[in-house]
Amino acid sequence: MKKCSFSLIAFSIALAGCGGSDGGGSDSGGTPEVPSMVTVEFVEKATQCNFSRPATNVTVIVQRKDGTVLKELSPDSQGKLEFPWDSDSAHFTTVTMQDGQYDIDTELNFVGDDLGIQSRFSDDLNAQCKCQNFEFDTSELATTYLDYNLLIANEEWSLTGQNLSKQFCRAPGETFARVDLMLRPLNSSEDAYGALLDINNLESGIELTANMFTGPDNLGVLLDVQTDADDVSHLRSYANTLDGRKHSEFGIGQMYIFPGLHENNFVQAYRFVDLESTAQGNIDYSSVRRIKVTDPKSVQDITIAQNETLMLEAANQLFSGIINDNAAAYDFSHIGSGRSAFAMDVNATNFDWYLTGPLKGEMPDLALPDNIENALDDSVTSMYLATFGYHQGGSLELLRSEWAKETRTPGALRPAYFDNYDSESITITLF
Repeated sequence: MKKCSFSLIAFSIALAGCGGSDGGGSDSGGTPEVPSMVTVEFVEKATQCNFSRPATNVTVIVQRKDGTVLKELSPDSQGKLEFPWDSDSAHFTTVTMQDGQYDIDTELNFVGDDLGIQSRFSDDLNAQCKCQNFEFDTSELATTYLDYNLLIANEEWSLTGQNLSKQFCRAPGETFARVDLMLRPLNSSEDAYGALLDINNLESGIELTANMFTGPDNLGVLLDVQTDADDVSHLRSYANTLDGRKHSEFGIGQMYIFPGLHENNFVQAYRFVDLESTAQGNIDYSSVRRIKVTDPKSVQDITIAQNETLMLEAANQLFSGIINDNAAAYDFSHIGSGRSAFAMDVNATNFDWYLTGPLKGEMPDLALPDNIENALDDSVTSMYLATFGYHQGGSLELLRSEWAKETRTPGALRPAYFDNYDSESITITLF
């Protein structure tokens, strides 16, 4: 990424994803002499339902090892693209533009393989969704479950006997997903109750009754979560289902799961540390650790990363390399455990550039076609650096392969590969 002047608070560096130049160089990406084949499919998705259509307004750029542009490609009318990945190819970048905003994604040190189905979300497609408002009568629940709040699809209300209105959407030809309901006690000595409601073929007015929550499977389990850090900011619990995440909770108090309703339950812990705050902006650190709940009644021990100093030092090394016109070497491989990838996200006035690469390597001076570079505004507003993984061992190529396989099996439960998430990040926000 070509350097443009702006301040990054304490680092006092210059960096922005706003240019470079084509031409010259044929540095080898280090791939085999026999080209592998890259296959990828692009789709646009609605944000309110599962409606999708092929995306054809995607620019694909293949860059050499030094970041210069090697070739520019476009998908066919079905949003599909297949091409050979030869020895000069090193980085894979896609660019889309909507309403004047550019969305740029780069796979650093790509070796050529299936990239699966890559999705972009658009509010413009929500007109294709079939949406319906449902009224939930809570009068019986309000008299039966005193000192409880009601959650409908993770939205929480006080139970006062009122009718509650909520909209649900589906794609044409599909059915509504099951709606998760939860009665959450205000008194920690009381039990929580959950239910799953099929709203297909129901009238728009639905009476919620006490007997929906009285079966043995409806009883929640209060998790006993212990962490090795005394400054955990909050927790999250949820279940992975064929309909996505259900019975999700977010906070620092009691976390409940419903093993009678769901087999795949998880709990996550979060840390947030304010490293520096000035009139120019903020530097923040965060870490996340997720584990699968295999025994709901046992203690859930979570070991969460506390490497803010090391992350800041590694980020400073990368920034210093960029400002000093060095090779911009970086190394996050010694920080934390269970990681497979490094990510960087640069957000500016009219673009967002997200990069994924190995934990250790060099940040090339990535170039884009002139017409795209000239349209990008270098007024950077924030930057995000992270390392992450799933405690599965293996390489970045394995992670990319698992991502691709997941996208090509829609409607399936998320693979166990992704159960145990572990990440750390540094976020720089400019005012």
